[in-house]
Amino acid sequence: MQKLYTSGDWSFFLSEVFHPRFLAPTGHYVQWKLANEWDDYNELTHATRFFDEAQKKAPLEVDSHLLMKGEELKGALFIIHGDLPSVESRYPIQEPEKSLILKYFHIMERGQGIGQQWLKEVVMPVYGTLGYTDIYLSSSHPKSFGFYEKFGEEIASYTSPSDNGLFTREGKCFRIAIE
Repeated sequence: MQKLYTSGDWSFFLSEVFHPRFLAPTGHYVQWKLANEWDDYNELTHATRFFDEAQKKAPLEVDSHLLMKGEELKGALFIIHGDLPSVESRYPIQEPEKSLILKYFHIMERGQGIGQQWLKEVVMPVYGTLGYTDIYLSSSHPKSFGFYEKFGEEIASYTSPSDNGLFTREGKCFRIAIE
């Protein structure tokens, strides 16, 4: 693992390898949803399936970005590059060879501005220096829409059923230009 940045108690790391333990922040979020009766969509199950399938697809690469507070994993986000059309069909990717997909962005300690700092000061500069121009992502969490609109533009919307068909999930897709 490579340390990319430090800010106060927070350290930002990059691993070019995916480990299931990196999904702990996603599991934390699912527990919060269950406790607050949010919906029945289990991101942890979907993420596990996604990464299992992604590891079988070539040439598809996963970069694991990790947020640590001391020795504790407090956040994770995953950047996908390679054969992007095989990953996501909800939005048209104009230049796949210069584009990335962001998946499963979760932070355990929210509301501190750390997510904005992470994207703006760590993730975007790393990939900008590598020649990437765009990051695509989709989200079905309405409270995150405003966050992503600060960075980019909405390019599509969608609806999908929750895991047990009890809820209709409304989602949006975004494109963030890397400057």
